Amino acid sequence: MSLTAFSSLSDIAAFAARMPAADKAALLAFHNDINEVQRQFTAATASLNDVDNKLKHIRKAIEAAPAPSAELLANVRNLEDKLYELRKLFFGDGAAATLDKTRKEPISDRIFGTTYEIFNSSSMPTQTHREMLRLATLGLKQVLPNVKALAETDLKALEQKLEALGAPYTP
Repeated sequence: MSLTAFSSLSDIAAFAARMPAADKAALLAFHNDINEVQRQFTAATASLNDVDNKLKHIRKAIEAAPAPSAELLANVRNLEDKLYELRKLFFGDGAAATLDKTRKEPISDRIFGTTYEIFNSSSMPTQTHREMLRLATLGLKQVLPNVKALAETDLKALEQKLEALGAPYTP
């Protein structure tokens, strides 16, 4: 079909959205891949939110102590900084975005931009979609060990220090 058969760009877009994929198995595999990356992303961000919540409670417990420990507060601040840097990798730097600074595209934009574009499409993903998925997968593989270390190693070590000092219970 020739592009001259369409009266507007919206007609072309509507037609393209209905173009069936020649290889339905490959389309399903791509959808499964993007769903898996999205699942991993959601689990990692939930872990970051849990760490953030625990750090808030730990900070209050330290500050409520009769003699707050400067060392423990420094440990909390260090973990908060790590958390902030991880969130920037996941969601981007809001300050840089408002200042119109050049910035690396966050993992969330790659995942959810691709998901949004292909969700209701029966067409094969474009090379751009494939590249976005590849970069999102690569980004997650690089960041997930840091999320795990923050939640399972760094935070646990801080909680053990608090417990050893007899600090109040933190949820």
